[in-house]
Amino acid sequence: MKTSIIQIIFSFFLLAGTSVAFAQKDCSNVEPKEQKSCFDRLVAFNLSELIEYPESAQVDQIEGKVLVRFTTDENNQIGNIQIIGKSNPELNEAVLAAVQKLADSNQDGMILAGSVYRIPVQFRLE
Repeated sequence: MKTSIIQIIFSFFLLAGTSVAFAQKDCSNVEPKEQKSCFDRLVAFNLSELIEYPESAQVDQIEGKVLVRFTTDENNQIGNIQIIGKSNPELNEAVLAAVQKLADSNQDGMILAGSVYRIPVQFRLE
C-alpha cells in the first residue's frame, strides 16, 4: 500500500525566514505583532498531529484538500467548525474529527482567544 501523507499547507504562513517545520509549543514570548502568525502555525501543527488519513480513502486512493474554518471565543473554546468549499466527505470527516479532538484537549497556550482560523489540509498518497 502507498504511504499516506497528511500535510497542513503552510503556503499562507511562509514568510522570509519562517520554517515549515514549526514546532514551537508556546507563543507567549513572541512579539505582539507576530503573535497571531505564531498561533496560526501552532494550531496548524497541532491539528496535523491529530488528523488520521481514513483507511477506506487510502484503499480507494482518494486524495484532496480540505479547508477547515473555526473560531475561538474569549475563553479559548473552539466553535463554529465548518468545512469551506467542496471536498471528499471522508476527508472532511477526518479533519472535523481532528478539530474536535483539538477542541476537547487542553488548549491553554495553544490557541489565541477571539480568533478565526482557516487551515487547509492536503491528503496525499505517495
